[in-house]
Amino acid sequence: ICACGNKYSHRFREFKMGRRCPKCSLKKRYGCRTDKDHKKISQVYDKLMSRLIKAQYSNNVSSESMLGYNKMDLYKHIKSFDNIPENYEVDHIFPIKAFKDHGVDLIEYAHIVNSKENLRPLCKKENNQKSDNYNLQDFINYLKKYKITPTQNPYGIEFLQY
Repeated sequence: ICACGNKYSHRFREFKMGRRCPKCSLKKRYGCRTDKDHKKISQVYDKLMSRLIKAQYSNNVSSESMLGYNKMDLYKHIKSFDNIPENYEVDHIFPIKAFKDHGVDLIEYAHIVNSKENLRPLCKKENNQKSDNYNLQDFINYLKKYKITPTQNPYGIEFLQY
């Protein structure tokens, strides 16, 4: 019987190596990351990273320095939302297309495009309906907050030069 109360059977050799019941092993290995949401958020993080690598971002730079956070930070951020829908996706509040339309360099500003502040859980259906739509004024304020001057201006909006 394990310390957690589970019955298990291992060979003595495995016990000496520190292996315990499957439940304790997972908890020791992954901590709080054993729930189903961690897998989904981990996949989102990996997808963000693969986009950056495909876009010729240096492989020598750590993912944490590229994005400004790690998988566990993203997990905590998503879990901090109230009323997370059952069937959710991680949504960019300001879609990548918005940054492209305004000529924001997706590689140079990857940490802003994919910042935790720009990510939220959203029901799959709502995310599909939202598509590439966003509030233009909020987007402009978001760019101003990070002192980004767009190189393209598809809507003829005046930006301050920073």
